[in-house]
Amino acid sequence: MNWPEYIKFLTQWAGSTRFEMTVFYITEVGRAVFQEIEERHYKGNDFIRKNVIAVYRFNERDQISHLDIYEQAKDSGRWIVKAAQTSLNPASAS
Repeated sequence: MNWPEYIKFLTQWAGSTRFEMTVFYITEVGRAVFQEIEERHYKGNDFIRKNVIAVYRFNERDQISHLDIYEQAKDSGRWIVKAAQTSLNPASAS
């Protein structure tokens, strides 16, 4: 997924869900920041809870140069997968 596809995915997803999160830790090590959170996603009667670690890497100008996201969830929900597929291929929305 490239940047324009990711923006489209986030826009579609964010417009149809309620989102909450709890921040557990934010740790800076050198030019990297590690963020550990719990995400809670609600869509209608569906509920997803995820443990997430995001790793932000910064360049010499203190700009984000790379981002890795690691998620752990029992069930990420078909609706999140469908939103990602739709952003990559609008014909798959059916």
